[in-house]
Amino acid sequence: MRVKIKQGIPNGTINAPSSKSYAHRYLIASLLSSSPCIIDNVDLNQDIMATLDCCKAYGSTFSLGESSIHLFPNTSTINIPLFNCNESGSTLRFFIPLALIKYDSFILLGTERLLSRGLDVYDKIFKEQNIKCKKEERKITIEGKLKPGLFQVQGNISSQFITGLLFALPLLNGDSLIELTSPLQSKMYVDMTIDVLHQFGIIIQKEDNKYIIKGNQKYHGRNSSVEGDYSNASFLGAFNHLGGNIQINNLNPYSYQGDKVYEEYFTILEKSGQKVDISNCIDLGPVLMAYCAIKAGGTLTGTKRLKIKESNRGLAMKEELEKVGSQITIFEDEIVIKKLKPTVPKVPFSSHNDHRIVMALSLFATLFDIEIDEYEAIDKSFPLYFEYLSRLGMEVDYEITQEE
Repeated sequence: MRVKIKQGIPNGTINAPSSKSYAHRYLIASLLSSSPCIIDNVDLNQDIMATLDCCKAYGSTFSLGESSIHLFPNTSTINIPLFNCNESGSTLRFFIPLALIKYDSFILLGTERLLSRGLDVYDKIFKEQNIKCKKEERKITIEGKLKPGLFQVQGNISSQFITGLLFALPLLNGDSLIELTSPLQSKMYVDMTIDVLHQFGIIIQKEDNKYIIKGNQKYHGRNSSVEGDYSNASFLGAFNHLGGNIQINNLNPYSYQGDKVYEEYFTILEKSGQKVDISNCIDLGPVLMAYCAIKAGGTLTGTKRLKIKESNRGLAMKEELEKVGSQITIFEDEIVIKKLKPTVPKVPFSSHNDHRIVMALSLFATLFDIEIDEYEAIDKSFPLYFEYLSRLGMEVDYEITQEE
């Protein structure tokens, strides 16, 4: 499918979509609780549906309201459960330690891209604790049980591994310690996890580079409401620095979400020759690259982990931005976008099957008519994105491409 967006400037008032990161975490905490829980203000995108499917495989049941989920936790045990994570990295990495607590053997399913992204931290734990792991193209089979103890984890890889352990270790029959062997990146995502754990009665102590986790803790069920999502709001917020006038409601100014720095970063990058560090807000990479290409150029540092996302986001954005005449140089942990005047692309943009690539490229509609192939990648996190743009006055059309 292809989306066509006429040149225009969006204006109006909109509510930010709900935070996918918080929704994942509330679902997991509710799953582990001893009583039913209700989560309000949830957007049912593909990643959240993957987590719900895995909640069911774990042994829970749920019912869906218009924008809420009523979760009945841990009601049954399945012989060898299948956890279908689809393309959700959070779902995959959150559920592995949890499944190792409840089940002796289980199977994880996912897209080839997801399962190719690696399980570095867990692979080390599997070896240390004699847990068997067999990896196939779109399937991983794991046998064994997670035991409490010392977990030494690099801080400069995905925080999702740390979150998975933080959810699981309090349930073990013994105390544990997570020790970071390098500085923590994406710290705000770990802070978000600890925030949710505290809400559900789980105590995590932080001392320097260590997380101290007492065993035999219990999750106390509670109802929750998901705050607005800064990650997805950033694409709408970028339009305001390109001539738009969008008021975005439902964002918590005191949020733990690291991507709330987007407004500050857009302001910094309005001037040429500026540099920002995205190591703690890596999902802002695509939108900041597009913004720099349109605005004044700029340099992004802390970009190394862009290559392990839904696409290799640095390379994917370089390929697309070159269609509008941009000059991008990618280094190991830095990306430089040269200040050049964008030109009308001669061919449609490609999504690279990545939701954030699609939304980042939509910013060029402020300059000229654009087309994006396979735009439905947005279903992963923000299915209503182009409907939002339509509500804000942009002219959006869709067509089935010849290949389909």
